[in-house]
Amino acid sequence: MDAHANDYKASEQAGPIQEPKLLDDDGGIDPENEITGPRLLLVHTGLCLCTLLVGLDFNLIATAVPVITSQFNSIGDVGWYGGAFYIALCATQPLAGKTFTLFAKKWTYLAYVAIFEAGSLVSALAPSSAVFIVGRAIAGVGASGIFAGGLVILTTVIPLHKRAIWTGTMNATFVVASVIGPVVGGTLTQHVTWRWCFYINLPIGGFSIAVFMLFFHIKPAATENARPLQKLKKLDGIGFILFAGAVTMLLLALQLGGTSAQYAWDSSQIIGMFAGCGATMAVFVAWQVHLQDSALIPPRLFVNRNAPLIFASAVFSNGPFQCIVYWLPIWFQAVLEVSPTASGVRYLPTVIADVVTSIFGSALVTYWGWWNPFLTFGMAMISLGGGLLSTIHPGISNGHWIGYQILAGIGYSLAVNMVSLLLLLTSNFDSDVTLIRLISASKLHYHPASFPSAQRLSYL
Repeated sequence: MDAHANDYKASEQAGPIQEPKLLDDDGGIDPENEITGPRLLLVHTGLCLCTLLVGLDFNLIATAVPVITSQFNSIGDVGWYGGAFYIALCATQPLAGKTFTLFAKKWTYLAYVAIFEAGSLVSALAPSSAVFIVGRAIAGVGASGIFAGGLVILTTVIPLHKRAIWTGTMNATFVVASVIGPVVGGTLTQHVTWRWCFYINLPIGGFSIAVFMLFFHIKPAATENARPLQKLKKLDGIGFILFAGAVTMLLLALQLGGTSAQYAWDSSQIIGMFAGCGATMAVFVAWQVHLQDSALIPPRLFVNRNAPLIFASAVFSNGPFQCIVYWLPIWFQAVLEVSPTASGVRYLPTVIADVVTSIFGSALVTYWGWWNPFLTFGMAMISLGGGLLSTIHPGISNGHWIGYQILAGIGYSLAVNMVSLLLLLTSNFDSDVTLIRLISASKLHYHPASFPSAQRLSYL
């Protein structure tokens, strides 16, 4: 089937949106910024290595959590070991996208990598659970700029008609890293120490910093020449404070609710945080509408009716799957009493199902040109697999928990890939592509921050 016919059929099913832009021009980049040859390969390698670290950090500690909680005697903080990273990342993601449009892209990206490295070092050296959580939060701030900045840099130095292979490789690196994280974390935890789950980021990140310092040079954008005070105003600091405050209150309520008499679900503290989140988010939305295109998240991005579908599908596919990724390795170690490495190996059915389905699912969609049946089927498989995994018990056969993981892995891969496809079909104007992808990235990968914390309550 003709590729353009596929695009037309898929976009027609997506609703009344414009036909996607054909990949036959330079995408509006400055010819002086284009990077080719070995230099492009080195810069792209640096981007992929940083993306690899962020992807690993998503789930790397899943198999290390039992050892960490045992050392710190902190089972009540389990939800925060992942939640702190996700909260910080989700809260700062929109701001990260803004910084790359106002400040020098090279130094902005390096600053985020340095922040991520600093957070990793704090976690690796942490003497207590509280310090460990602080390190995870710092790393989350850095990660928001790494993922967003990688997309910005690629769309700045690579013409549109050449861009797919490079952005696709970076995205694939992230997906593979995020699903093999538990295996890597389990191996490091058992054979070295859990602290190497974070030490490992330092040499790899250092190499990437060196590559960027030596080989990445572009012209300053016009927006970078503004005065510092003007740049700060354009960052929409008020919007950022409101957005970050709403996210933090929501996660705090989910983390603390029901853990003690003081934080009962009907206590004034928990009700106040939920109410505060709703009120703050309402003010944030009003503020964004007031600022329009100068807003942290421009309202025009949500005019298309597909935007709510993108965000809802992303949240309800990634959120439940994060619970599986985070809690299943803990169940293997705590209930079946296996080692961290063995726990990671038992998680491989999910990894393999995810990777294989990603390859064949994308091929089938390209051939048939229809995305919606695959999205529906994927969401159904996540529900089925997750529901079946909730029935596992100490005496369950290997075939059952392997099969349940395969169902969940197939569903996750299909759902997430179809959400990404729908996002690209919705991004009709090249000037919007980067911004839409940055905003949706916070939903696609980071918004499910609340799910591990919320599901923790069912175990207490």
